[in-house]
Amino acid sequence: MDSYNTKLISDPSNIQLLKRLGMMNEVKPECLNAYRMLHAEENQGIRELLLKYHLRNYSMFLKQIENRWFVFTYCEYAGRDFVSDMKSLNMDVRYQEWQNASKKLHVSSSNNHEWNDMEQIFFNP
Repeated sequence: MDSYNTKLISDPSNIQLLKRLGMMNEVKPECLNAYRMLHAEENQGIRELLLKYHLRNYSMFLKQIENRWFVFTYCEYAGRDFVSDMKSLNMDVRYQEWQNASKKLHVSSSNNHEWNDMEQIFFNP
């Protein structure tokens, strides 16, 4: 286990895994307003799904670097079975619709991955 990225949370009633996730992707410049609207505060259905599958502190940041726009995402997984929870999340119709809408606003990457994982190199609890 990566000591920066993953740790066990002991709770008398439950043993959980805390996994920190950082990801990035490029957003089409002409789609910035649509991207902001898709991730607006009103999107409660998606918020509920993220919590249902143990994703907490989910944050997204937009940053312009030269003439390109990137979205950086950070979240924490606090459940027992990351692989199973992510599989279930990805099978949910509401999440699929949200992801499909989001994909149209991203620049296609050469590695055919929707999101690029980032390496965590520092954490200050």
